[in-house]
Amino acid sequence: MTLTTGTTWDLVLSAPTRRSTRAGGCGMSPRALYQELLYDRVRVVDLRTSAERSAGVLHPDFPLDVVHPAELVAHLVNTPALQPVVLLSQDGTAAAAAADQLRTLGLAQVGYADGGYRAWAEAGLPVLGHTG
Repeated sequence: MTLTTGTTWDLVLSAPTRRSTRAGGCGMSPRALYQELLYDRVRVVDLRTSAERSAGVLHPDFPLDVVHPAELVAHLVNTPALQPVVLLSQDGTAAAAAADQLRTLGLAQVGYADGGYRAWAEAGLPVLGHTG
């Protein structure tokens, strides 16, 4: 049971989120990721290219690291923060594959954003830059 104040935002944010049906189920919907970011419970690692980021980025108030995919493991190992990490790619495919590979290496607190940046922007969540 969820205790709310009855506002629309309480209903939206406490609604069940769609989790991935992939093996391991480490996917997170854009709305669930937004809620986790609001409460500073996760850190996002943006794996998109600079060309993809030029079309728009998550709002800079959110904890975000921009990392080249080839440097991802080194970044995760050398980052002192103990927060779970959510990988972000343009459409979610590359992030899902990377998260699956990282989980096989034993990095269990790595997930990915279902639908990637595209789904985040389509959901109307905070971004900077052109989103179309």
